[in-house]
Amino acid sequence: MIGPLRNNVHLSTDALARVVRGLASAAIIVGLVIWTWMDFADARGDGEARVSAAAAAMSDLARSSLATIDRAIESIATRIDEIGLEGLASESEKARLRRFVTNLPETGALLD
Repeated sequence: MIGPLRNNVHLSTDALARVVRGLASAAIIVGLVIWTWMDFADARGDGEARVSAAAAAMSDLARSSLATIDRAIESIATRIDEIGLEGLASESEKARLRRFVTNLPETGALLD
């Protein structure tokens, strides 16, 4: 049985070495592709989680800032209804308006 098989297959040592090198190279390349893909998938998942958390934080901060600004504007509008536009010219009213403004969030706080 081995005799007929030997007669049909005549691989030299050089040819056998080339086949083994080719198979080993293919295995290494496939392994590196799988490893790279898995690493990319992990990094992408981490990145998506961080972006989602940052977006949620930005949304909460923007909502809070806008609510604070709305309350200040409502207070100022109520005060204008009480004393009229002419009443805003007094120093005490200017000081009061400055206190409203200093309590407002800065636009740059959204980027911190």
